[in-house]
Amino acid sequence: MDAFTLTPLIIESYTGELCQGKYHGDGKLQFISGNGYEGSLVNGYMHGTGTFTWRDGSKYSGDFQNNKATGTGMYSWTNGCQYDGEVVNGLRSGKGRFDCAPMNASYSGQWKDGKMNGEGVLMYSREGPSGYSGDWRDGIKEGHGTMVYASGNVYEGGWKNNVKHGRGTMIWKDRNEEYSGEWENGLPNGYGVYTWKIDRIIQHQFPSHNRYEGQWLNGKRHGWGVFQYASGAQYEGEWKENMKHGKGSYVSDNGRRYVGRFENDRMVGSFPKFQNECPFVFRLKRAEEASEEESRLINSVVLRHIGQLRNLYQNYCNMGEKLENGSLAMTRLQLWRLLIDSNLRKQGLPLVEMNRSHSALYSSDTLFRSRLHNPHAPHERFILYDFLEALIQIGALAYGNCKDLSIHETGLAASFSHLIKNNLLPAYSEAEKREIAAFGDVLKEFKSNTMQEMAEAYQDRIFVMYQDLAKYSKKSLPDSTGDKTLTIRMFIYILKDYGFLESSSTLTIPQVIEVFASQLPGVSDQGCYNLEFEVSQDEGSWRRCRCRCRCQ
Repeated sequence: MDAFTLTPLIIESYTGELCQGKYHGDGKLQFISGNGYEGSLVNGYMHGTGTFTWRDGSKYSGDFQNNKATGTGMYSWTNGCQYDGEVVNGLRSGKGRFDCAPMNASYSGQWKDGKMNGEGVLMYSREGPSGYSGDWRDGIKEGHGTMVYASGNVYEGGWKNNVKHGRGTMIWKDRNEEYSGEWENGLPNGYGVYTWKIDRIIQHQFPSHNRYEGQWLNGKRHGWGVFQYASGAQYEGEWKENMKHGKGSYVSDNGRRYVGRFENDRMVGSFPKFQNECPFVFRLKRAEEASEEESRLINSVVLRHIGQLRNLYQNYCNMGEKLENGSLAMTRLQLWRLLIDSNLRKQGLPLVEMNRSHSALYSSDTLFRSRLHNPHAPHERFILYDFLEALIQIGALAYGNCKDLSIHETGLAASFSHLIKNNLLPAYSEAEKREIAAFGDVLKEFKSNTMQEMAEAYQDRIFVMYQDLAKYSKKSLPDSTGDKTLTIRMFIYILKDYGFLESSSTLTIPQVIEVFASQLPGVSDQGCYNLEFEVSQDEGSWRRCRCRCRCQ
């Protein structure tokens, strides 16, 4: 039985054009079921453009092919929902937009067989703007996508069966937390980094944020991981259901250390007691700690100048950019500036040697191994304890061979004390003068300076380039995998390779050497040049930047 034989059985009435006894042209059909059609017909079939209305009032207006809604059209339902887009055999397929008034939601993207398939954006706005943008499969989130929740929280990453799965990043804006890593069944599983950001009342109340990097199981810290506390303390070891459990190492923000077993988040063994007269426990010779007398003398120097040292630390932390993770701890870049301002390089101490003097302490330290392998990384963070420990080593490097430095201290304490009085306090005094002369304008002018803006935009790329081109030297730390530097000679060759020293260029080799010679004693001596000096990433540029940013 064909469609024409069925016509009297399903059609109640027809008004319109005919051709050879068939519905052909524009017409109006009323079906026995209560449905209706008005539009173009060809040889008795709904074909072309028309509107089909169901008896409940729902409608489809658009293209038809041989009695089937196929092409582009619009569905309108009585509950206020509407679809506008491509249709195949009566089902949403292709590109289209669906608006659901009752749920105040909409979807715009790809469809297949009536379900969301491919790339698309689903938007909700019940309690606030929220939605999902990404991949779909048969109406569920699957693939890569970004979900914005009504609370403002955001997840971007992998999805499977409508839940977070694979690699992704979740930002909880309502509680200032973030997780980036692997997910499974909607929970952190595998390797990931979780950050608990701290709202600081006092600017340097906490130098950093609480941060965990390591293994996860069903949303809990489980396995091996490193927890960095906002105070600067750090734990590395085994975890079980969010608690330190098993073998681990803990270092407090003042250098006290425990290595051993943990059970249910507590140390099994004893932890060194805090001593008011010796609050800091410094490493002085690679991974070894100072002797009791050395420690007492060095702490005495620290306590005598702690107010000025702390202010100096904070002043230089305020200079330049803040790290993306919101850390207020000093970066190596800021430490370099202090060392330059302290005129240590005029004493023949290159920045690379000062970097090494501190990084050498970590040759056997598993907690801070990155400092050994990346001794010249500009964004390495230093809490106050690290800052003091680095200055002790730099003092030994600068004045370790000098005699009669102090009548009160000997050894490392004497060289550290001399560094403070001879280099750091004069720099601190100059900083205070600048602050009084232009209170509040130093950072503003620094940030607005065009050269500094360019440095911030490209310094990460420059450091990557520096690492690629730098090479190991005879002075490199023997256990370090990243202690690579450039010499002035290599730097000149690089400029030449990049075309900066062409005959048509205004830049000449003597001008380049003069930049280094103005800051590194021994580079130039009456027309004779020593081009084997090692230089760090930012060597040679600080003075020009500093002159502009500080109005000197």
